Amino acid sequence: MHLEEHSPASVVALDVATGQLKGKVLSGGPLPPEQPWISVTFSSSDGQQVQGWLIKPEGEGPFPVIMEIHGGPHEAAWERFAPELQLWVDHSFALFAVNYRGSVGFGRAFQEQILGNPGHWVLEDIVAGRNWLIQQGIVRQDAILITGWSYGGYLTLLALGKFPDLWAGGMTGYAIADYATLNEEVAEGLEFTWLFGGMPQEKPEQNRISSPITYAEQVKAPLFIYQGRNDRGCPTQQMEFYVARLQQLGKQIEIAWLEAGHGTLNVEQDIATQEMLLRFAYRVLGEI
Repeated sequence: MHLEEHSPASVVALDVATGQLKGKVLSGGPLPPEQPWISVTFSSSDGQQVQGWLIKPEGEGPFPVIMEIHGGPHEAAWERFAPELQLWVDHSFALFAVNYRGSVGFGRAFQEQILGNPGHWVLEDIVAGRNWLIQQGIVRQDAILITGWSYGGYLTLLALGKFPDLWAGGMTGYAIADYATLNEEVAEGLEFTWLFGGMPQEKPEQNRISSPITYAEQVKAPLFIYQGRNDRGCPTQQMEFYVARLQQLGKQIEIAWLEAGHGTLNVEQDIATQEMLLRFAYRVLGEI
């Protein structure tokens, strides 16, 4: 692991003729101390070995934990400069990121096993990671929060509905809540039909099974959602339907609508969102 991967981006000057590095023009400056990333492996429900990354705060556990679910799904959690994750550790949370089935870097079979039944094996791996943390005595069983954005937000919503007793709270951003509605309004080329092997009208039962809105009545944990008003990948209407359904059921839900697309390049907005997430987590755990 190169030091640069644990540092903010820099602007550098290169020699035009040779391409050699002449020096840094703009640097992110000195970094506060980081806690180390620890690679762990655990068994999922069917015996599949799954890798994850654990970052622990200073002091003795068990700790409250943030389970960070990456998006994609064909992406991966990896050791890097990640101030948005170290923020949680600075506030005495452990951070756990699971490279669930569908993640890249673990072979084609591992990556493609999710196709046709989105969410199923992923949640098996996420729940197995949660249980491993408890078995190791690392975390407080009553203080496990799950979070993610984009596809990770979708998985967070699905986990809250299908395994409602396992989480103290959930936080999602730019998420998928209802596949059938999403595929009616999503921008062309951004459909998720490749995950299902067909259009919603061809796979209606699988779309129902894989959609968080199907399990809205089962949600127990408090939920915080932030969503972009101009998101063409995870459009507003499908999330509006989901939020309205949870509100109708009397669930504990907060939503912040952002003037953003599928994410934002506004640093001040990102900082404000991180503060909202942190305050929500503290409220859920009764610490402020």
